[in-house]
Amino acid sequence: MSFFGFHPLIERWFQSRFSEPTAPQRLGWPHIEQGENTLIAAPTGSGKTLTAFLAVIDRLLKDSIAGKLEDGIRTIYVSPLRALSNDMHRNLSEPLEELNALAAAEFPDVPIAGLRVGLRTGDSTPSQRAALVRKPPHIVVTTPESLFLLVTAEKGRAALKSVDTIIVDEIHALVRDKRGSHLALTIERLESLCERPLQRIGLSATQKPIERIAEFLVGSGSVCRPEQAPRSSGDGELNSDPNAGTARSLFQPTSSDLPKIVDVGYSRNLDLKIEVPPSDLSAVCSTEQWSEVNERIVELINSHRSTLIFVNTRRMAERVTHQLSEILGDDQVGSHHGSLSSAIRLKTEQQLKNGELKAVVATASLELGLDVGFIDLVIQIGSPRAIATFLQRVGRSGHSLGKTPKGRLFALTRDELVESMGLIRAIRAGRLDVIPIPECPIDVLAQQVVAEVACREWSTDGLFALCRRAWPFRNLTREDFDETLRFLSEGLTDRSGRGKVYIHQDLVQKRLRTRPGARIVASSNAGAIPEVAEFRVVAQPDGVVVGTLDEDFALESHAGQIILLGNTSWRMEGVRGTDVHVTDAGGVPPTVPFWRGEAPGRTLELSEEVSRIREDLESKLKALPETLIASWWEDSDGEPTAPGAGMSSENPTLSRSAQTGEESDEELPATQTEFRTSTADIVKWLVKETDCSDYAARQIVNYVAAQIAAIGMVPTQKRVIFERFFDESGGMQMVVHAPFGSRVTQAWGLSMRKRFCVSFDFELQATADDDGFILSLGPQHSFPLESMFPMLTSENAQRLLEQAILYIPMFQIRWRWNANRALLVPRRDKGKRIPPALQRFRADDLLSSVFPLLTGCQENVVGELAMPEHILLRQTMDDCLSEALDIDGLVDVLRQVEACEIEFVARDTREPSPFSYELLNSNPYAFLDGGELPERRARAVSTRRSLTVDSVSDLGRLDPLAIDQVTSEATPVVRNADELHDVLLTRIVVPDDEMEDWRGWLEELVQQRRATSTTATGGVTVWTAAERIPAVLAMFPDSKLHPEIQAPDGVRLEWNDVDGRVATMRGLLETSGPLTHEEAARRTGTKSNQAFAALEALEGEGVVLRGRFKDTGQHACRVGSAHQHENGAGNGGQSPPYEGEPQIEWCHRRLLSRIHRLTMQGLRQQIQPVSPDVFLRFLTHHHGLTSKTRRAGVNGLFEAVSLLQGYDLAAVCWERDILPSRVEGYRSAWLDELCLSGEIAWGRLFPPKREADSPALLTRVVPVSLFLRSDLGWLTAEAATEDEDSLSAAAREILDTMKHRGAVFASDLIQQLRIGVGELNDALGELVSRGRIAADGFGGLRSLLQSKQPTPSVSRRSGLTRTRNSAGNTGRWAIWQRESETADATQRSDRKSVVDEENPVEQWAWQLIRRWAVVFRDLLEREAGTPRWWELLQVYRRLEARGEIRGGRFITGVAGEQFALGDTVKRLRQLRDVTPDSGNRAISRTAGIRESFLSTDDRLVATEVMLVPRADGFEEPRDKSLSVAPSDELVIISAADPLNLVGIITRHSRVPATAHNRIAFLNGKPIAALVNGDVNFLDMVRATQRDGLARSLLGQNVNFTADENRDSGADEEQSPKSSRKRFVRPAIS
Repeated sequence: MSFFGFHPLIERWFQSRFSEPTAPQRLGWPHIEQGENTLIAAPTGSGKTLTAFLAVIDRLLKDSIAGKLEDGIRTIYVSPLRALSNDMHRNLSEPLEELNALAAAEFPDVPIAGLRVGLRTGDSTPSQRAALVRKPPHIVVTTPESLFLLVTAEKGRAALKSVDTIIVDEIHALVRDKRGSHLALTIERLESLCERPLQRIGLSATQKPIERIAEFLVGSGSVCRPEQAPRSSGDGELNSDPNAGTARSLFQPTSSDLPKIVDVGYSRNLDLKIEVPPSDLSAVCSTEQWSEVNERIVELINSHRSTLIFVNTRRMAERVTHQLSEILGDDQVGSHHGSLSSAIRLKTEQQLKNGELKAVVATASLELGLDVGFIDLVIQIGSPRAIATFLQRVGRSGHSLGKTPKGRLFALTRDELVESMGLIRAIRAGRLDVIPIPECPIDVLAQQVVAEVACREWSTDGLFALCRRAWPFRNLTREDFDETLRFLSEGLTDRSGRGKVYIHQDLVQKRLRTRPGARIVASSNAGAIPEVAEFRVVAQPDGVVVGTLDEDFALESHAGQIILLGNTSWRMEGVRGTDVHVTDAGGVPPTVPFWRGEAPGRTLELSEEVSRIREDLESKLKALPETLIASWWEDSDGEPTAPGAGMSSENPTLSRSAQTGEESDEELPATQTEFRTSTADIVKWLVKETDCSDYAARQIVNYVAAQIAAIGMVPTQKRVIFERFFDESGGMQMVVHAPFGSRVTQAWGLSMRKRFCVSFDFELQATADDDGFILSLGPQHSFPLESMFPMLTSENAQRLLEQAILYIPMFQIRWRWNANRALLVPRRDKGKRIPPALQRFRADDLLSSVFPLLTGCQENVVGELAMPEHILLRQTMDDCLSEALDIDGLVDVLRQVEACEIEFVARDTREPSPFSYELLNSNPYAFLDGGELPERRARAVSTRRSLTVDSVSDLGRLDPLAIDQVTSEATPVVRNADELHDVLLTRIVVPDDEMEDWRGWLEELVQQRRATSTTATGGVTVWTAAERIPAVLAMFPDSKLHPEIQAPDGVRLEWNDVDGRVATMRGLLETSGPLTHEEAARRTGTKSNQAFAALEALEGEGVVLRGRFKDTGQHACRVGSAHQHENGAGNGGQSPPYEGEPQIEWCHRRLLSRIHRLTMQGLRQQIQPVSPDVFLRFLTHHHGLTSKTRRAGVNGLFEAVSLLQGYDLAAVCWERDILPSRVEGYRSAWLDELCLSGEIAWGRLFPPKREADSPALLTRVVPVSLFLRSDLGWLTAEAATEDEDSLSAAAREILDTMKHRGAVFASDLIQQLRIGVGELNDALGELVSRGRIAADGFGGLRSLLQSKQPTPSVSRRSGLTRTRNSAGNTGRWAIWQRESETADATQRSDRKSVVDEENPVEQWAWQLIRRWAVVFRDLLEREAGTPRWWELLQVYRRLEARGEIRGGRFITGVAGEQFALGDTVKRLRQLRDVTPDSGNRAISRTAGIRESFLSTDDRLVATEVMLVPRADGFEEPRDKSLSVAPSDELVIISAADPLNLVGIITRHSRVPATAHNRIAFLNGKPIAALVNGDVNFLDMVRATQRDGLARSLLGQNVNFTADENRDSGADEEQSPKSSRKRFVRPAIS
């Protein structure tokens, strides 16, 4: 008895299975052995369940030895899941069998064979249930609902009287909702039934606060000793005070009543990491990123024996299972969730446990303690939204002593990555979610009262005392209890009658008795799990239930659709009642693969951690130099450039230069490299804090930095940001950034939506997620953002939220659930399930009887909807406020605002800030109204494809040119007296100083008595129209008219001063741009405060908006509380501006919307794609083909080759055309120097495959490449070595010699092989053309390309002189291919690993970027050895997601995706936006080509060029001068040049890429081509220019002179008819 007092048999069995007890076992066994109530908190996999069961088995064994063990249930084990109960039954039966075997072998006298274990769950068959009560086992494994049925059933109650122990496993999963309240009452009912006090044992890994869980376990009364617990008499009356319960709380457990708490912590050492796709995350996980995630998951699965993959929804479970099955196979991956039948789930569990499945994708169904064998790895896809949930799931791995649980958390979006970081950080800091426990749920109470009274008669006081012993009902008042009894005994209302009541209440004797059918109804509708409308999925023709579908999905589906369920595709045949009939689709891909799902909301504790990470990152980023982040906008693509957009410590929204008007050297733009270097320490800190990769940390640092650059700050739980911007429809979106979790933000959004409805009589669309909410404003909503701050307070929040809840489905759904639980709307009748639709109808009828105003015609409702005082209505509202939403959390936030602990900040931006993107792309379950996805105004907001700090900097800035343009357009044009009169009618008053340009027309109006003047405030003279005299006199009652005239008949005469000023201000703003109220006062002749009041009145009408438009467009209004905002308006209600900050401006809403639109159009115009001509012109600059961009010297030659490497072109063209056109004063010696130094090599990279008898002769046009020797590995990674059998005998001999001797000179080959020079040259040429060999220097190729030299003759004086031969000066020759035959297998393997590390496809992708600057599919037509486009596309998309390149549409007329560097895009657009000779003048449609050079005659016909025949066969032009403007760029290239893209991206016929053809470009536009000796003009060229152009193409010297008379028209097109040279009409639009 030394082993914790256990029997030696138990001790022997334990020591045979385990090396030593775990901490919860060592600490828990002594308390359990003493019969004390015990709560054990220990990590998953630490042996908690065995702690309880082994002590129970030991007790039963000792009773059996003592002869005290009788038939009857002694111990009840309660599990929250049926699957867990099934699993526990199996796991408990196995130790008993082992104990039986051990006893038979070593302890034959121990009577353990009689111990029995039984199972009672919803999956138990009727025969199994009958057997359990007929011959009760000693231990029963069950669920809360099945225990309720046992306590309610007559035979079950008899079997339960002997119970002395109850074990509640995973207690945290029960106490957090009404199931826990239901179980608490069931346990108290069991306690009153039993013959002895219950020992209560609770088990869980995640419990907070643990003291409250302990109180829940033992109840409100002391039950540890019989004398301490109220006992039940035979008539069901408890020995307690009949008047008990009038106080607020009758039972408060003392410290001695609480169970012994064994708390060994909820977390052990964990191996946790955050995983992200290789491409940058965004607001939505793209299909490509899902593929990357799947690839990584497959990699993890294959590196582990067994893997559990957790997701948050059933929809996601089916999606991930389907995708992984396509990669790994259907027999390797399984699915496990609540919509699958129990048989399928059990089969999946067994397959995973037996190692038949490598991975299982599950929801919470496998989260708790199911035994699925040893799990190596747990993967969580997406944040689980709760700390405890992630701990529970990761704890499913490493279930062996000494093993470390291993978890990988995949983040799919940017916000989810931040949340995942907060989750890991919280776990490392030991933080845990607080578990909420419902208080006094009346619907649960009603069900338990009906069930208990159905079992036996009770006194009212005794039943009340029993109910209050359950901890959730400890504060139940007698008034609520009596009201519950009233609707249970009298009906829900006085009008509903007593036809459906289940108890009889005797108010005289205070007794409660059952009515017929009560026990059946209670048993048929047991439990607190809400009734969710689900349809069974029945496989035909066998009739096997394979799962369930939600009602909406089932009813909206059609016959013939293919769905996924349980990793199997099913064809829907139709809906029959509540069954969906399906047949096996035979593996056909699903047409509706993923059905709806709703993600859980983030807990408050995790939200706090997210806020902390944001705060820490913001403080670290703002500690950097103040201009480092904000100055990135100078390099922004698509943003206006202006000096000084940095941040200042005085004003976060204005840089120092913006405040002072001066630009300092410190505010120069920061490069990407500078930013990465400056934030390297921040990235390291984040990696250390959150166990993520450098890549993931860098994304979040950039993400937060982008938000700071956009609006100057980051939203946290100490700072809530109100952001507003226009959408594409002209309306506005208001985003409230409040990272408090969805339960708080949904409550906030609904309350604000209702407040808008009351204030503006307009229902807004609203969306909420964990980080804030959106209100979609209409055109009539104009107000300062600061006015939103006091709209919701801690005093009115709950009232507004209650009114909002009454009009959304949430209230009706929860009313139906409560009616189900209270047995008012049964879910089953006579053993059959009542259809969900019928349940809804009955619940709606009940609601109409209790709350007729809600279901009646709402047009008859005036004001707020008053909810009747009914306890079930109040319970429904409480459920909405506290379960679905968090009203207490919202009120607490608002109180902190009022206490100046949380600040509100306002920001007006021209487009959404980065933190708004995920809200704008929210899923339908985030909607707070009934609108469908296509109808969402938030979807009309354009967001950026990629997100960088520089691209979002200064989002509040409006384009000054747009403001000027709109102001100019709004200013009325006055061309006669009538138009001036119209201005006076609109403006009402116009100051005299604005009339200077209109004096003549003004005098005409005065003479016609249609206009007059008066003196306004401050002695200012203003003019008005005769029709507006009543309004002017009302505004200025003491003024006189000059001249004195009368208002005409029929005009409005009744004006007051306020109406007049408002109308005047309206007219002013309709005809001007943004104004301050001081400017408005001056232009209307009113006082400053009067002008401000009039503007506010117009703002209230939705006519004008206020803001800071002309400077930055950003403004922040910080207030400590709503009260401060309402009363701190010393400047007319405005919050005081920052020091040096511009004043508030006012602008008409219509004009401001136009300004926003023009600003965005201007930004978009800057990113419009360029024409192919501009791209070609850019390429001539990029490759140095113009005089200003041509490279120089050896270094320039190296740069030119680095751009061209990997490109095979005619050998003769390299030094004749390609290199001389790119390098100024090119010398062959430079190329030889680079080759001999080992920096550059040459050879044929991509030789074609040849037949064995096909000759391979080296000609001048054989394609060869120049390349950097260091890049040879990846350039030839895919190159295949040709079979030597196809080589000539001499070539094979040379190749064999090189394999053995290495590099050799040509002279050595002549001597060794005894061949002649000509034969050697032919063999070397053959090997060069086959891509097998190359020489050290380029001179070797030159010598082979030269004409064959005659064999030197040997004269009689040969002994005196020696002559060099051509073979002797070719240099050393060697095999250059990377995979040469001389390399052994080990060398080739090593080289292959190097190539793999280099990633040839990615290297090729970068090389194409370097060569072409902009890469698209059509360019591959000019490439020979590149990877296939789809391979390159994957790399480019990944690089784009990482922010290294840009993706988009940069060149018009090119199909497919295009990719480029950001700097390239900017340079392209600079070329487009300027003329050749001006840096700021727009170019013409011909991309800068001079019209005087091109023809202006649209009637042009086929024209020929007059050429004079020459002796060499060519013909020279008559005119030897070609007139080109100094700024024009005429470039002539060989058609073999890579830049020959004519016909590929231009609308011309292709020019064959041969060595003799040539093409002429003028400013990038192809204008002529030499093809097979013929000069073809590709554009309309003047006749005077054609001769010189043709001469240039023919390779003759041409004098390029400026044409001083290009616009004189003296030279017209000629159409000679005697020339053979054709003119081809250009194919241009």
